[in-house]
Amino acid sequence: MNYKKGFTLTELLIVTAVFGIFITSVTGIFVYSVRAQKTALDFKKIVAQTNYAIELMGRNLRMAEKDRDGTCIPAGTNYQITRAGNSGIKFINVLQDHKCQEFFWDPASQQIKFDNGDTIIDLTSPNIKITKLRFELSGDTLGDYLQPMVKIVIEAQSKTGLGKINLQTTISQRNPDTY
Repeated sequence: MNYKKGFTLTELLIVTAVFGIFITSVTGIFVYSVRAQKTALDFKKIVAQTNYAIELMGRNLRMAEKDRDGTCIPAGTNYQITRAGNSGIKFINVLQDHKCQEFFWDPASQQIKFDNGDTIIDLTSPNIKITKLRFELSGDTLGDYLQPMVKIVIEAQSKTGLGKINLQTTISQRNPDTY
């Protein structure tokens, strides 16, 4: 008897099926890891830009002073809410030559902007979408014996929609609120 060594058709089909399942699994894991990395990078970008915006707003809002004569905001107040949906805040910055300044959300570009009294500056890039910016005041009324505070609420997401973040912080005025 002369036997030829080789594989049967059944053996080849089984090996091909196992190899196909293995390759499909490895490809799925690779695609999932690439998506996870993209989501993490989008999230990192959102956090970095919103952190910058909150730090800059916080530093400037802490140094707000009461408008005594009403040239920028109503007389006797430290802040004024502006724009629809409480999406802007106006104040006088004691550190920058007592300029009337404003932080606001621009719904057309979906960015946070800063009017420093001379020019309007983008605080966030067009690579992320700010879907909400809201300011809430407390203690800003003359004679309420409370230190003025501003609560800032931000909702942001990446343009791809993979990353999304909600942030909230409260800023109090640095100098005592005396008149």
